[in-house]
Amino acid sequence: MIELLITSSLLILAVLAARALLAGRISRRMQYALWGLVLLRLLLPVSLPQSRASVLNAFPNTAQVSLTRPEEFSGETLPVPVDTETQTSTAETAITGEMQAGLSEITNNAASGAQHPEWSLNPAALLPVFWAAGALLTGGALLWANLRFALRLRRERCQLDLAPEATGGLPVYLCHDLASPCLHGLVHPAIYLNPAALESRERLEFVLAHEKAHHRHRDHIWGALRCLVLAVYWFDPLVWWAAAVSKRDCELACDEAVTAAMEEARRRDYGRCLLELIPRHAPGTALLAATSMSGTARSMQQRLKAIVTAQKPRRAAIALTLAGAVLLTACTFTGASEKTVTGARDYLAEGETEWKLCALGDESRMQELLVARAPAPEGETLAQGQEYVKVYYWDSAAEPEAESLLFAGTVENGSLEVTWSEETLEPGTESGLLSMEDYRGTEDPAQVQEIIATLLRPDGNRVQFSLTRNNPPRQMEYQAVFESSGPTEEELQLCSDLEASLRMEDGVVYFTIPAEIDQVLDQWNVQLGYWTLEDPRIQPLEPTEEMPPEFTTQSWKPGREYGIPVKALPALNECRVEMTIGETNELYSSVMVLLEDYQRLTAPLFSTQSEEEAPTGDALVEYQAAMTALSETVRWDPDTRDFTVTIPETAAPGEWKLELSQRDRERGSWVTRSALLPDAEPQPGETLTLKGADLPAGGHYRLNATNTLWNTTLSVEFE
Repeated sequence: MIELLITSSLLILAVLAARALLAGRISRRMQYALWGLVLLRLLLPVSLPQSRASVLNAFPNTAQVSLTRPEEFSGETLPVPVDTETQTSTAETAITGEMQAGLSEITNNAASGAQHPEWSLNPAALLPVFWAAGALLTGGALLWANLRFALRLRRERCQLDLAPEATGGLPVYLCHDLASPCLHGLVHPAIYLNPAALESRERLEFVLAHEKAHHRHRDHIWGALRCLVLAVYWFDPLVWWAAAVSKRDCELACDEAVTAAMEEARRRDYGRCLLELIPRHAPGTALLAATSMSGTARSMQQRLKAIVTAQKPRRAAIALTLAGAVLLTACTFTGASEKTVTGARDYLAEGETEWKLCALGDESRMQELLVARAPAPEGETLAQGQEYVKVYYWDSAAEPEAESLLFAGTVENGSLEVTWSEETLEPGTESGLLSMEDYRGTEDPAQVQEIIATLLRPDGNRVQFSLTRNNPPRQMEYQAVFESSGPTEEELQLCSDLEASLRMEDGVVYFTIPAEIDQVLDQWNVQLGYWTLEDPRIQPLEPTEEMPPEFTTQSWKPGREYGIPVKALPALNECRVEMTIGETNELYSSVMVLLEDYQRLTAPLFSTQSEEEAPTGDALVEYQAAMTALSETVRWDPDTRDFTVTIPETAAPGEWKLELSQRDRERGSWVTRSALLPDAEPQPGETLTLKGADLPAGGHYRLNATNTLWNTTLSVEFE
């Protein structure tokens, strides 16, 4: 839409400029024909094939290469810091990493409580609604004005008996309250006259000649299209200006066609007829598709001058106009040519600067990894010592639409580390150690076999980009590990005592602070944290009004019991909650709140049972779709303890088999309870419900849904 507004606006301005410069040097009909280009451009919703002549090339937003926006990081999370000096690589690790990354992405999509960003309110999304409302109102006003005019004509008209050669075969009607003669009707056009047009034979002849010229020029059709364009582009003042000027040019072209073969005296009589017939002001005519005669004193003066001083068009001006029309078509009807990408630097947008450019490869295939400093997104504030960066990837052998933006986010200022190696592991090597060196940017790309770029995030995690010859880049994130001497035996005993005190009653989880805590720890506190399967890092859980005030004041009393309402805890189908007790700044021990009577539903866990190689390509897409389709139907009601799951309608018969197990806590094993299932082999589209009233209270259950096509099991646990 932006491209169409740019090209149409420039075309309108160009036609207005040409109209002013060439007035009197080209015919009025050619001047009127130029508006046909504008009409065609406004009615054509898309641009023609790309061209270097397109004016859109002058606008960066339309000529730049489109970049794929990076999704939220979903790669591996390793519990060790990255080592930029050496890199250990094995074929087995590579396969496992890809499987984990794929399963992590499925789990992210399967989380039932995830909030999709596209569902949030976006002001830009209201623009189409605003445009549609304006188009309906404007179109309705135009349609109402024309329908009301047509009904008035039909109600008041009476047909005149005139010779067909005088009317051009068009029916002619008389309307007594008509402001001026006009040509009206889209499918069945007719000439409508007022009593003033019949006062003399000469005046009638001029009026009929004028309206017949309108009919030959198909002005009744152009008038309807003009109304359509005004309804669509109601918000554009240039379009309204163009509509008004083109309507005046329509009358000038018609006058020229009528007076072309007349002598000067005869033309003066025609001009005098216009002065007598055309009203100075006709309300509502601007909204009509009819060719009604009306105009201001200035427009009438222009028409009379054009009629009396008609000159023969100049050939040079005609040729210039035709050439200009061809040039305008090439410049405004075509799209912007694609920006030629010859390297990663071509991806840099306005305000972005190069930080480090790394390259490897040769003439047959060159790959580049570019780390760039960029302005922070609008509304995002960077803390001191932080900066916003983007990582671009360019491959000379890739398709133009290939993903180019690998990463965009906040990192620690100056934390970039880049190493490279001229070695590579031999095929089939199970393990090996590569000798890495600092990358300075002067290395010969043909000698480089592997490049590793590492950025430090504000949370202490490291984002690593690994680039090897003839392979796409790999992105991994390494979790920061903080050194700790570990808990003592006394601290572990405190943890055990706290866990042993946990109990739930009437929807409240009770716990008791160990009485000996002051003897073991000098300064201590108790806090709640949570973690998800997608992000195993523990996040603090902010206290609410339902929780004991001690979570805020930290005024705990050893030996005293406290209670936390279950409803104050987050939905446990999204995360697990931990209670942590220990030193103020170094919380050693943690206890997961997991009670027999605590109704909860864990997030879906995927486990591959097949010993074959994990699916890839199209098979991986189908595998992910099958897993996600089922996991999104899982529902758990903590009030009724009802559990439901629906087999997707897209599944094949027999594709899913269900198995229900109950955990035997004394023996630490699972006992099959499939007899409690309504149907162990449900059909596609069938919904299975396990009623909480039918399940023994305090039982810990696991439902295994096995996909027979992929030999993969989706496990869901609930209590």
